[in-house]
Amino acid sequence: MDPRPMDAILLNALSLYFGTGVCLLALVLTRQAYKLSPGYRTRLGATGFHELPLDAPAPKKAGVMLAVLRDAWPATVSEMLMDTEAAHGMVFRSLMVAGCLACMQCDFASLAPPAAAEVPRAVGAAIGLVHLLRRLILSTAVGFCFAPVTGRDHGVMALRQETTSAAIGADTRSSRLQHVPWLRDTNIKALPAAKRAEMARTSLVGTIHCLLAAGMLSGFPALELASLVWDGYLTAAAHVDAARAGDAASIAWVGLALLRLLHVAAINLCMSVFTYHFVLGFFSPSRHHSFKGFWAEYSACRLFAQLMLLTSLQALFAWPRLFDGLPLLRLVSLAAAAAHAASALVFCVRNSLLCLRNAEYSEAELAAIFDKWRGNEAAVQTLLDAQLAFIARIQAQLFHVGNDAAAKPPHSRWLLMHQMMILCKFRSSGDLPVPASPRRKLHEN
Repeated sequence: MDPRPMDAILLNALSLYFGTGVCLLALVLTRQAYKLSPGYRTRLGATGFHELPLDAPAPKKAGVMLAVLRDAWPATVSEMLMDTEAAHGMVFRSLMVAGCLACMQCDFASLAPPAAAEVPRAVGAAIGLVHLLRRLILSTAVGFCFAPVTGRDHGVMALRQETTSAAIGADTRSSRLQHVPWLRDTNIKALPAAKRAEMARTSLVGTIHCLLAAGMLSGFPALELASLVWDGYLTAAAHVDAARAGDAASIAWVGLALLRLLHVAAINLCMSVFTYHFVLGFFSPSRHHSFKGFWAEYSACRLFAQLMLLTSLQALFAWPRLFDGLPLLRLVSLAAAAAHAASALVFCVRNSLLCLRNAEYSEAELAAIFDKWRGNEAAVQTLLDAQLAFIARIQAQLFHVGNDAAAKPPHSRWLLMHQMMILCKFRSSGDLPVPASPRRKLHEN
């Protein structure tokens, strides 16, 4: 019998569950808050998004929607988060740091199922190192929050604008490269000394930023795969047999294990698509690389948080003795696993298909997205009206002012419930749908 106390295992799993839940909330709220930022609202207004009538022809709606995707949204998630003093930047940094610190309280090794037989010392040391790295690599997520790609003396957007334009001049070869065979005959772009220094600073900061992001989105999924393979080697056969016999906990364990494997594959797919568009964005002035890279990277970030969340839930079902004498805990755990698994599966499959089809939309699909996003804009204004109505009702109760002061105001809790209903109705607003089929991209005029 394994000597580890069940209470310690439960607390470690709950620490990971709570922390990853906060990280997931940070990603969702940040993207929604970004749509209210002054910069986004300015770029959105410049596309004519609000002025175009809802009964406009589909080609005009498609053109405006494509302009919104290419011009209003940033090229990377990092550029969405670079303004740490804005509302969306504050939301991301505060929640992400809090969530990662909570996750780092979890001892991943304690969640691993016990080995039925003696394992070689080298193998045990290797698995212990994997669990240690799973814990330490979360520190890269904390560092990521404090490494914005744009600051007082550097900026990745300015660097991209400089690199996408070609060198001008008949002969702009560098004398410093005259002894480099492959580069000595290449014309380089002439930049002022201040611009060259800014480019060097941006390259340095960008390298650190990319390394921190790679720890989260490339290193952690690889470690999760190694951990999942080891856990499966130890207990998969027993859980599969128990699942065939109808044991609910084993069924949940097997389902969550398969879903974690799917998330690892989906993260690598999304990062491959993002890397392609991110790299080409520095060499090509074409604007369609921006939103395609952004949605792929954002999907990878969401999948990263969901992967850790599923890990915490699967750990609960890896221990048969954990639910002894706790039937309510067993029921709550199964319900939470089912709810999270369903949500994670839908997001994973939908965004994997979106990346496989490279976010290519037909004219009709873009027009449909335009109609949906206009409806979401109306929902935001409705929510603001509901908040103002709530304030007015409270003022009427406190000070008895207003035209209907004699009338008894409704209970404030009904106004709060109305706001919650609006939020729930449009909780997935702004997500890109999956294209119906692969399409040829709409070229710029």
